[in-house]
Amino acid sequence: AWMSVLDAGERDAMTLRFIEQWEYHEIAAEKSIPIGTVQWRVFNAKKKLAPHLAGYRHRLRKAA
Repeated sequence: AWMSVLDAGERDAMTLRFIEQWEYHEIAAEKSIPIGTVQWRVFNAKKKLAPHLAGYRHRLRKAA
C-alpha cells in the first residue's frame, strides 16, 4: 500500500535498489537513464514514503 504513493519510475528504482540490492549505476544502465536520475528517484521516493513509515518505525521500537 505504501508503494502506491510512488510513480512507476520511483517504484522501479526503490525495488531495484532496496529489494534487489542493485547499485545505482546498475539501475541506470538497465533503465538507460543517467545515474543522477536514479538517485533523484530514490531520494524523492524516500521523501514520499517517510510520513507513511514513521508510525511503523515507532510501533517497531515499542515492540522491541
